[in-house]
Amino acid sequence: MAVVIFWLGGFTFYAGVVIPTAHGVLGSHREVGFITQAVTFWINVSGGVAAVLLLVNLWRMDRSMRWLCRSAWATWSVITVAQVALVVLHPALDGMLDAKDHEFLDRAGFHHLHRIYLIIATVQWCATLPHVGLLFVAWQSQDRSTTLARSLQ
Repeated sequence: MAVVIFWLGGFTFYAGVVIPTAHGVLGSHREVGFITQAVTFWINVSGGVAAVLLLVNLWRMDRSMRWLCRSAWATWSVITVAQVALVVLHPALDGMLDAKDHEFLDRAGFHHLHRIYLIIATVQWCATLPHVGLLFVAWQSQDRSTTLARSLQ
């Protein structure tokens, strides 16, 4: 769970605090974008690790609560498909930038693809919140089952 918190919390803090602050300090969307270019690599790495660990959780989940399992698989699928899309889009976005001179090679193409990237990241974030809630419900259910089984022994 720590990896998920690191990824989700880091992404949320970066999007909600760091980027707006950087815009205020640097005064340039372009300059902030080149910082973001480097940081999103690591956000994507942590997102990929989180998706794998969430999969392990799903495999270990108690199957007796079908609605819970189905919901968790659905949210995990959205998280993972989004993560794959972000990983695929990132190099395409990088290819539209000249990192050395901090220039756009294809400004219109970059802005279009970047908007898609942001939408996908937002959808992923929105799927992760209920997924984490579902994990807590599943863990609570498993704890109750374990406690009940031990008390009956």
